[in-house]
Amino acid sequence: MLFTKMNSFLKYLVFLFCGSNLTFAQSFDSTDYKDWKEITFPSIYERIKADELDTLKNKMLTDNDLEIRFWIIPAFDPIDGYIIKNINNVWSGLYVKQSSYLLSPLGDVINAFSSRIFNLEFVKIYGTNEIIPESGWEIFWKKLNNQNVLYLPDEYELNFASKYFDGVGFVVEILDGKNYRTYHYNNPMGYDYPECKAIWEIYNIFRGEFQ
Repeated sequence: MLFTKMNSFLKYLVFLFCGSNLTFAQSFDSTDYKDWKEITFPSIYERIKADELDTLKNKMLTDNDLEIRFWIIPAFDPIDGYIIKNINNVWSGLYVKQSSYLLSPLGDVINAFSSRIFNLEFVKIYGTNEIIPESGWEIFWKKLNNQNVLYLPDEYELNFASKYFDGVGFVVEILDGKNYRTYHYNNPMGYDYPECKAIWEIYNIFRGEFQ
């Protein structure tokens, strides 16, 4: 109980001291941001640059090819994500991971707080793994299609704003042939919107298929 209270207090201190560096998953009210892309994509671009991956928006695919990037952005943990492609009718996938080697044994939150006070730095380790869904590509893709992964609207189109401080955000990038689009959801769990339930289910599909 004491640890839980200390952890919550430290997260509050991180919010006070990290302020502008927080991702949209840490915002009290996502409507505070006029353009969520300005908040999230610098972190995503930093992440893909570390593994020498192309920016999806600038890639060129043929009309029948498809690439989807599903980014998971926790409030206080490193970004990770999944990249799935269908090129010339052949599926492939990557898990994009990031780890932080902490400078003290006290945990992520304390280190995040300490880095602002004592000018400490994290050591970040990046990497990618090739992945294959447990149920096979055909069934996996059918699961995603059932949740309307290609056509879900952006959170802002639903006229609601997440009020959670801590949590997780999701960014989906899609390049379908030559057509690029992206959408995001900030802490969708707990809302009754079908779209929020769908993005949460998409997250569970990825986690379940690529354990």
